[in-house]
Amino acid sequence: MPKQIILDCDPGHDDAVAIMLAAASKEIELLGITCVGGNVGLDNTVNNALKVCTLIERTDLKVFSGAKKPIHYDLFTAEYVHGKTGLDKKGDPIEVSSNYKVQDQDAIDFIIEILTKIFPILKNLLDLWVDAPQYLSLGTLILPMLSNSFLNFID
Repeated sequence: MPKQIILDCDPGHDDAVAIMLAAASKEIELLGITCVGGNVGLDNTVNNALKVCTLIERTDLKVFSGAKKPIHYDLFTAEYVHGKTGLDKKGDPIEVSSNYKVQDQDAIDFIIEILTKIFPILKNLLDLWVDAPQYLSLGTLILPMLSNSFLNFID
């Protein structure tokens, strides 16, 4: 049985490879790709995820838009490595399939939805967590698998 994963990323060249490997693996069921601002701004990371999925003919994969920047910090991009769009390259541009769009649901809501399906007992705790942002650090207690990096992007 394949492992179900959510790939949370900021697609530049490195995460483009991660998307391709995860999508091609028989050992992984990719539930969705959530994007945040990182290597480049959020608009570009979302578009890059759509481009990569189009390129590998996996427009069945759901792409979700997340936070534009960390909560407590300004966004520091790596355009000096990944180029202005995050996937700058020589040759023909990668076009997104015309019928392939980012999901309407926010990435955080998608992650919470999946987690509450997998761990039904967390639903009430997550409701408390979402309704009480001043207790954001509570997320570390409720969901120990979430890193501090992830918590920086929850708004």
